[in-house]
Parts: sequence; structure tokens; C-alpha cells
Amino acid sequence: ITTTSDTTSFTFNISASGLYYIDWGDGTRKTIKKPDLTNTPYTHEYATAGKYIIKIGGHANGYNNGVAAISFAGNKNITGISGSIGAVFSTLKTEKNFQPRFNSLFQGCTNLSGSIPPELFKGIYGQPITWMYAHTFQGCSNLTGEIPMGLFGKLSGAPAARMFGYTFGSCKKLTGSIPSKLFGDLNGVPADSMFYATFQQCTGLTGAIPSDLFNGIYGEPAIRMFRETFQYCSGLNGPIPANMFAKIQGTTKYWSYGQLFQGCTNLTGTIPDNFFGDIYGRPGQGAFYSTFSGCANISGNLPTNLFNKLSGKPIAEMFQSTFSGCKKLTGTIPSGFFGTYNGAPADSMFAGTFSGCSGLTGTIPSGLFGTFDGAPAQSMFSRTFLECKGLEGNIPDNLFAGISGKPATYMYQGTFYGCSGLTGSIPSGLFGTFDGAPATSMFAETFYGCSELNGTIPSNLFTGIHGTPAATMYHKTFYNCTSLTGSIPSGLFGTFDGAPAASMFNGTFQNCSELTGEIPSNLFAGISGAPAASMFASTFLGCANLTGQIPSNLFAGISGVPADSMFGSTFRGCSKLSGHIPQKLFGNIYGSPANGMFAGTFFGCTNLTGPIPDGLFGDLYGAPAAYMFSQTFLICTNLTGTIPENLFGQISGNLTTYSFYSTFGQCKNLAGESAKINGQYLYEIWPNATTAQVQQMYSGAINLTDYADIPAAWK
Repeated sequence: ITTTSDTTSFTFNISASGLYYIDWGDGTRKTIKKPDLTNTPYTHEYATAGKYIIKIGGHANGYNNGVAAISFAGNKNITGISGSIGAVFSTLKTEKNFQPRFNSLFQGCTNLSGSIPPELFKGIYGQPITWMYAHTFQGCSNLTGEIPMGLFGKLSGAPAARMFGYTFGSCKKLTGSIPSKLFGDLNGVPADSMFYATFQQCTGLTGAIPSDLFNGIYGEPAIRMFRETFQYCSGLNGPIPANMFAKIQGTTKYWSYGQLFQGCTNLTGTIPDNFFGDIYGRPGQGAFYSTFSGCANISGNLPTNLFNKLSGKPIAEMFQSTFSGCKKLTGTIPSGFFGTYNGAPADSMFAGTFSGCSGLTGTIPSGLFGTFDGAPAQSMFSRTFLECKGLEGNIPDNLFAGISGKPATYMYQGTFYGCSGLTGSIPSGLFGTFDGAPATSMFAETFYGCSELNGTIPSNLFTGIHGTPAATMYHKTFYNCTSLTGSIPSGLFGTFDGAPAASMFNGTFQNCSELTGEIPSNLFAGISGAPAASMFASTFLGCANLTGQIPSNLFAGISGVPADSMFGSTFRGCSKLSGHIPQKLFGNIYGSPANGMFAGTFFGCTNLTGPIPDGLFGDLYGAPAAYMFSQTFLICTNLTGTIPENLFGQISGNLTTYSFYSTFGQCKNLAGESAKINGQYLYEIWPNATTAQVQQMYSGAINLTDYADIPAAWK
């Protein structure tokens, strides 16, 4: 062992019994006659700081089943190693405690550099034991060179639990290819966590994965057996070996293949047929979680026989993010691809499964996810087809059939996000039937960007939802669904009874430019209580074909202190809404302004008519806030009448960024005097207002009687 040049003390542990000789490198030598198997630290203090070469010799004659035979874990004074540690701690010719463990041997030795000696474990042979090489080099981020062929000696026999867990974890500077038969001649049934994260984050490894790396392993899958084995090995390239797991057969277990190739961005070729062997029955939790996630260069069609023999009741995370980011996968999703499932949904069971698979084409197969019978589960279909732009045709009407019960958080969040090629109408009752209170983000961004979906929104799409609103529950649900037509169904979102929640209807219909008809008066009925941040921000933004008057009771139950962006851009761009703005439209608002609270609320509502109602914004008092009335009535060219005195309440104090930016910009038909508070013009209250605070507040409002007297900063 070569130490750093500032070494003043050196410590390591031995648990194995035996006779050992230590040369500390400063002329001091020590003989250790160790009769027991206790894990004992050995420390040497140096007279002066320096670089030393420490030599260890001797021979072990007994091993502790619980800990490493020898360990330098966490020693920051090691810069290099040479020789054979296996010659000292070798396989014994006894039936009990015959194998040494080298778990955590150099774990966390971050100053260890150079290459791994080829003979390091010479003298080790035969049946591996549990934890044998677990964490051996984990965190040795300065090790360089290639992994030596035959590093682990002549191992043979059945795999052992955790035997190579995290062995090279985070050894980012190791280079070259993984050697053929690196793990010897293992032959037998998989063991728990046997290759858990073995090469995790070995980003410098290159070349193809050897086809014979695991070919002696056969039989029933084990829990975590290949979890994260090659995770983030971004330098590995070439195709995935076809026969890698050919001899595995039976039911997968907890995380059996979870995150196996996650982040292996340079793997190429297709996913081989029957890649996971002859697997059948109910998959284990997380069995295929993120297995190929981020494998951006894997291409070709999905094999029809990859999972087709799986069956049973769904289980949590079973296909979460399995192919996420596999943008070069092509062809259609095979019918029956996931096997046959029935029973209650499970948490995250298909969350992000095909997220980012923009090369997939064709229609979504009917019955793809099986037959369900039970209540929704958290994130069950969150982002399942996110950004699958190549999918086309109608959404099958039975895709989620049988799901019924209380909504769950994130259950359909972003399910079809960015599926711009899907066509046809949204099926009636697509999501099943519900009976219960809303859940956080339950339909957030569900159809976000599905610009080719057409027809009317089914009136029963969310039937049965009732109770207290939840945060982001309908956040951007139909965002940019520019081909949806018809009226918004009355009672579309169910019935509510409770206080607003943050972003609950933020951007729900944003840019649904072909929706027509009037806004139903009961659309948000039952919501009562204090405002929440962004609760109705951009709800109808860009709905240029909605018509009729804004219902007077649309937000009637809301009362209390303003919240940030609470009505920001709510009706922005709704150019065909007509009639007067209802008095008390925003309920009984009172208290200190909030940032962006009415920013852009009616921006571009060119067909709204009549005077601005007195008390429209409630009873405001306190210090101004940023963007509070920015662009509120911008380009409302048909508003008439005078600006009500105290429209902005009793606010006082210093203005801030864009407090009144373009509030009445281009409102050319407003008459009477400009805005006042208690008989005093705003520009008199704030004579030193800057353009960054009030720029263009009255720009184009040329019919105000005092327009000529308004300071330039305000117009």
C-alpha cells in the first residue's frame, strides 16, 4: 500500500485469525498472532509526515462470517495498491468459514488511484459466499485503467446473496471493456441482490457487455438480482447480448430487473426477443422499474414476447418508467404486450412507462393494461405516454375500464402529455367512475398538448368526484387541446364543497381555442373560502371562441385575503366573451394585495362591454404588490363608462415592479377621470412612480378627461 505524502497515522482492520507480518514502511515491523475472529483495528503512528509503502504478509486460517477479512474502508491516506491480498486471505481447504469476505475492502478510499492489480484476489476459488465482494471498490473515484481479466479468481458454483453488490459503484475513471467471464464460472440459481449496482455509475467503461457475463445463471429470479447493475454506465456501447438472461425462468421478484440499464445512453441495437428469459406469473414490485430508462440509442420494435406471459394482480411500480426516454424505439406497441392483469390498480404501476418514446407509432392497443376492478392508485398512469408524439388514432374507450372509487394523487397526471398525434374524441367515461374527494394533481396535464384530439369533452369524464378541492387537481388538463370543440359541459369537474387549493384550475383550458358556447355558471360551484395561489390562473387563457357573459356566480363563494396570481390571466384572450363584467365577480376579497393577483385577468377581452363594476376587486388595503394589476384590462377596447373610485381599494405604500403595468392599456372607450383612491389620482398619490412600476397604465386610454395631465411615466 502506498500512502499519501502527508500520512502521520494509518489504520486498517483484520477480522480473520492467522499469522501476519506488517512492514509499516518507516523501518517498523510488527508480527500479529491473531487467534480470534474479532474485527480488530491496527494503527501505526509515524514520527514525521510522509509517503510510506506498507507491506502486509502472512496467512489467514479462519474467517468471520459477519465482516470483511481485512478492510481499509474510508482510509483517505491510500494512493496505490499492488500485490495479492488473496495470497494472504485465501480460500481455505476447510468446510466451515472457508472463504474470506472482501466487502467494503477499499470502500470510500477516494485517494486510491492507478489500476487494480490483476493478481489482487489470486488464491480465491470455489463457491462464493454472501457479501463476498460487496462494495469492494465503491467510491474509489480515482481508480483508473481497465478491470483486469480474471480479477475474481476462479469462482465457481451457485451465486450467493449480495456477492457483487456495488463492487465498482461510482468508479467513474475505470476504462475499457468489462472482461469476459469476469465473475468466473458461476453456475446456479440467482441469489438476492447478487449483482445489485455492481457497475453503477462506472461512466468510463466502454465497449459491449460480454455475452457470457451471466450465462451460467439459471432458474427462478431473485429479489434485486440485477437491480441497477449497469445503472448510468453511459460509456457502454454496442447491442445488448441476446442471451444475457436466457436461462432465467419463473416469476420475477421485488426489483429483479429494476434500473438495470438506466442511463446507459450509448447502448445500441434492439431489445432481444424473450430477453428476460421465460418469465411468467405476477411480476414483483418494481421488477421492471426504469429497466431501460434513458437508453436513448436503443432502437427497433418492442418484442412481443418480452412480458406477454406475465399475469395476475397489478403490483406497485411494476412497469414504472421501463422505457422512459427510449426515443429511438419504433413500431407499434404490441397487443397484449404487458401480459394479462386483473384486479385493483397499484401505485405507479404504469407511471412513465413510455415517457419520451417519441418514435413509437400506431394506435394504443385496446386492453393494453389488462382488466381492472378497484379503486385508483397513486400515480398509476402518471406520464405513461408522455411525449409519445408518434402515437395516433383514437384512445381506446376501455383503456382504463373497471377502475372505480376514490381518486388518488397523480393518478392520471400527464398520461397523454404531448401526444400530439392522437386523434378522435375523448371516450365517454374514459377514466372509469369515481366516488370521492379530489386528489392532488389527479388530472394535471392529462391531455396537455393533445392538439389533434377533437370533438366535445364528455360530460361524464370526471363523474362522481365531490368534496374539498385539491392542489393542481385540474392543472392544465386540456392545455393546448386546440381541436376540442363544443361547449364545456355543465358540472364537468364534479361537485365541490370546500376551500380553493393552489393551482387547482391553473391553465385547465388554456389555448383551447375551438371550445365554444358559454361558461357554465355551476362549473366551480361549491368552492368557498380563502383564495389560493394561482387557483384560477390562465384557466380560460386563449379560449377565443367562448361566448356569452361571464357568469356572475362563477367565483361567488371565494372570500378572504388575496393570493399570488389567484386570477392571473383567467380570461386572457377570450375575445368573444361579451356583456358586462359581473359585479362582485371575484367574491368578497379583502386584505393586502398579492403578487400578480389580477395580472392579465381580462387581457384581450375585446368584446366585454359596459362599465367596470364598483368593488370588482373587493376591499383592498395595505402595501402594493408586484404585477398586482399588470395588464388587467389591456386591450379591453369596448369597456365603457368611468373607472370606479376606489376600484383599487385603500392600498397605500411604495409601488413595486409592474404594479400597474398596462392596467388600462388601449381601453380607448373608458371615459371620465383616471383611477382615484379617496378622491386623489393615483399619479398624485405616487408622484415619483417609475416606468418599471406603472409603464403604459393608461396607454391609448385617450378618452379619459385628464389624459393630457397624466404623467408620461404612466402612459
